[in-house]
Amino acid sequence: MSVSELVLDCRNGNREAWTALVNLFRPKAVNWVHQFCRDRHTAEDVVQDSLLLAARHLSELRNPQAFESWFFQIVKTQAFRFLNKENKRKTESMVEISDNSNVEADVLLKIEFEKAYSKLPLDLQQVFLLAGIHQWTVNE
Repeated sequence: MSVSELVLDCRNGNREAWTALVNLFRPKAVNWVHQFCRDRHTAEDVVQDSLLLAARHLSELRNPQAFESWFFQIVKTQAFRFLNKENKRKTESMVEISDNSNVEADVLLKIEFEKAYSKLPLDLQQVFLLAGIHQWTVNE
């Protein structure tokens, strides 16, 4: 059965079709996200959230043949949301660890950083996160 047929069957309430789609794309998605977050459990959580979103919004997919790219766009968005949250958490913990005499300066620096970061296009934000925060090499 083709992906298009599975998507159409899912829209008609066929749970087995959804299971088939999940079995088809989940392993690839988990492996892909694992490359970003370097933690298997986190990758599985991100993909699970992505699958839930895809299931909720499946009726909005205009072209059933485009399911794979549509689903991986959801996965990508969820993965970068996770990385952004992780980055924010690390930044906040860095401010907490810093010397109390410099707390005001650290907070101001953090605010300035977040302003500058938010002005970057999404693709540059992703590069910054992966290379600067998560220590990815150029090849990765």
